[in-house]
Amino acid sequence: MVKDKSVLLGRPNLFIKGLEMSEKNYNDIHSISSRYNLASDLINIGEYEKAINELLDIIDKDPEHIESRFMLAYCYDQRNILDKAIKEYREVIKRDPVKDEATYNLSFCMRRSGDIKGAIEELKETIRINPEMEKAYLSLILCLNEKNQYGNDIQDFVDVVNVSKEIAETHYGLASCLYLKGRLEDAIEEFKKTLRIDPTYEKAEIGLKNCKNDLEKSSGKKVKHIGSDWNIHYLTAGYLIDNKDFNKAEDELRIASSMNTEFGKIHTCIAFCLQEQGKIDEAIKEYDSALSFDANDPLPHLGLAACLLKQKKHKPAKEEYFEAVLLDPDLEGCMFIEKE
Repeated sequence: MVKDKSVLLGRPNLFIKGLEMSEKNYNDIHSISSRYNLASDLINIGEYEKAINELLDIIDKDPEHIESRFMLAYCYDQRNILDKAIKEYREVIKRDPVKDEATYNLSFCMRRSGDIKGAIEELKETIRINPEMEKAYLSLILCLNEKNQYGNDIQDFVDVVNVSKEIAETHYGLASCLYLKGRLEDAIEEFKKTLRIDPTYEKAEIGLKNCKNDLEKSSGKKVKHIGSDWNIHYLTAGYLIDNKDFNKAEDELRIASSMNTEFGKIHTCIAFCLQEQGKIDEAIKEYDSALSFDANDPLPHLGLAACLLKQKKHKPAKEEYFEAVLLDPDLEGCMFIEKE
């Protein structure tokens, strides 16, 4: 579910020294440049409200300072103040129509605010500007899934696959849509295409296995209400996590967990979603639940280390971190913890 193990690490407090230097620089120079740097450092340690104040002052002095507007929109985005985030992203795009990160972030805010149609249009614009941005295709698939949740038309998905060609996520998205519609044989072909492009795509392997099982059970007939299977909720959560919609992802994972109580990795994913929402105590409980299924899985240990660091419990955090490294040496160096 979580592709990049480093996403479980939390935010190391590496910017304090730089923040102090930026504050001194600001006090000495009072320049837009120094205030921009200060705002950037504040963002890096999660102080979004303070960063917003700095950025508003910059924009008041220089309304055309595009990067400050982009950072301001990002701060509102992170604080879930979607109306202001959307407004500022539009201001950025007005001044720089080919800034693909602005159109992409705008689409994400619009989807979260419930404007799926608008989000789809912004994602299409993002892909027009930058056809190589893979995450835009993945987000477009997610939006189309939401738009067509109760419909039967999958032409939009086919169009995305035709444009993106050899991007695994788009074939996976089409496969998932076909699976939801009960078109199992077509779904199997798309899952296979996904795995030909990326043989390590775990979600496609799971989807292919479930699809074959359902096809065997149905004896080739269309399977109705297949969306009630726990795996669909698990796969949907994967899309939501990839798009940083952790609240909705948590909901999908809890449904999956209630339907399949034997799959411990669901608890790791729930814990990660809680961690990203700042619900550290709840995240710790879920990581513990994951370890009760498999104590040799390094990711729950790594997630626990990040959560314990957030609580300033350095000794147990170190213990969990080094347990994770012992289980998976590739994780060494991914957290800023030193051996005593």
